[in-house]
Amino acid sequence: MSMESYPLMQQFTEPAVNLVFNDFTGKALDICFGPKALTKESAHYFTSGEYVNSWARLFVPVMQMIADGKTVASAPINYQHPSDQTAYENGNPIFNQKRVDQLAGLEKVMREASQRIKAK
Repeated sequence: MSMESYPLMQQFTEPAVNLVFNDFTGKALDICFGPKALTKESAHYFTSGEYVNSWARLFVPVMQMIADGKTVASAPINYQHPSDQTAYENGNPIFNQKRVDQLAGLEKVMREASQRIKAK
């Protein structure tokens, strides 16, 4: 996967989200990359809970899986971001703000989820 094909702001915020995730879980994963593969037995992590309608539903279930001792790993994928999407987002203040807001929001959600997981 080439981050260089991503919009510039996304090149900075996705690695930051990955670092935050690592801080809370101890797992160095590319948690931001969208595709996920899971077993039927693990599907419930993604279909239940309070995060079913937000970005957090892609991150918090993985945090819970790690806490529950499930096997979680990243795999390199040869991905090229669509150049027209990158061109549209680059330098666009609306998208730049969206990425910053996602980073801040996900940090908060992961911090709160980490505290709940540890409290169990």
